[in-house]
Amino acid sequence: MIPKPLTEVFSRNEMPNPAELEQVVVELKKQPKHYSDDKTQGYYDRLQRACSWLAKAKRIAVNPEAEFIFAWIALNALCGVRKEVLTTEWWEKEQKSHPAFRRPQKYRVLAELEWFLWHITSLDIDNLLRDVIKRRFSDLKTVVRTRFLMPDFWNWKCRTKEDIKNAADDSERRIRDFISESSVFDQEKLYWVLSEVINGRLRILRNQLFHGCATDTHSKRHDAGGGELGAGTRILTDMIWAFITLMTTESERASYWPPIPFPRADSPQHQQFDVSWMSPMS
Repeated sequence: MIPKPLTEVFSRNEMPNPAELEQVVVELKKQPKHYSDDKTQGYYDRLQRACSWLAKAKRIAVNPEAEFIFAWIALNALCGVRKEVLTTEWWEKEQKSHPAFRRPQKYRVLAELEWFLWHITSLDIDNLLRDVIKRRFSDLKTVVRTRFLMPDFWNWKCRTKEDIKNAADDSERRIRDFISESSVFDQEKLYWVLSEVINGRLRILRNQLFHGCATDTHSKRHDAGGGELGAGTRILTDMIWAFITLMTTESERASYWPPIPFPRADSPQHQQFDVSWMSPMS
């Protein structure tokens, strides 16, 4: 279970400050299951690692590139899956459970992120993520209308101004339609928005920063926080906190979360992979 000192933090809608996030990490370390139960380690380690990197991102908010990078590391901490899991029946079943909005991913990291987004949307019955999308709609428009973050722009499928405008209009319309509908929970539409924005747009921004595919101080990304970098960072950090909050709602069935890469030294899962750590197949 989530420690009582943290329930107030997780019950909020607003982002905790860095000190509060670091306290979350400390309290999670005190959890007996965190160190003694190989079936729940993947759950508690995800929360602990993600909160630690999110705290670092918020502490360095004066540096927009660094804040985005550290936030993306927090996302990696949430969605990473130990490579041995990818050959299990459990993973095969999980992959078949989400809609084929995209072709089956041949890249492991993309498959892991899509799996995470589909699973986390299944927990959002109270529309927490919808609220984030509504609150950050202006930033979302900036992101989906930036041609340099459009996959088809870099695939040479969207080259003319008309093509770019049509693609941006389509993405914005679908997001606007989603948030303007009734509050009835619709997992597939929510998944589409998250996949379009995070996996489709912010991942390109991530690649440009991680791999040196853009300049630094001379880049238009800065724009005093008004460009795609500022918009993308605000979306990403708010989404990650919402993801963490949603994960805490299922602490009683934490075994659903699979083993993570690079388990802590001397931890229960710091040994040869054992399928008994996985949830039983239904």
